[in-house]
Amino acid sequence: MKAGNYDITLDQGSTFIFHLTYQNSSGAAIDLSSYTAAMQVRRSVVDDDLILDISSGGGVTGGGTTGEFSVGGGSAAASSSGITLNGSTVGAAGTTGGLYISIDVDTMKNVPAGNHRYDLELNNSGTINKILSGRFEVSGEVTR
Repeated sequence: MKAGNYDITLDQGSTFIFHLTYQNSSGAAIDLSSYTAAMQVRRSVVDDDLILDISSGGGVTGGGTTGEFSVGGGSAAASSSGITLNGSTVGAAGTTGGLYISIDVDTMKNVPAGNHRYDLELNNSGTINKILSGRFEVSGEVTR
């Protein structure tokens, strides 16, 4: 099945919180207990460098003061935010099908302003489904 398209608009230097519910074709929420999730943001779909790497197991890695990094590169900065599976709209566990994505303010202040691209994938025992993709548009911060 083709991934849904959703464009995200957010502000540089502000905490980012995004919640969605993963459902089957009948509209029933799917239990994500056996899943992992990953979301990456890049300047373009062909760019090797990452702006953000967000996961359900490893939190958020951002580009630090450089704004971007290479996988395995040294300029990345990690934080405690990330993706909570079966998460509620406030990040608590226990909401079947909920994906709660959060990026802390310290990471977001280093995300470069501009129109970037992202996608969000779910992995269930090696079966990977891209469920959402689109623009990741960051408005620049004036007050720092």
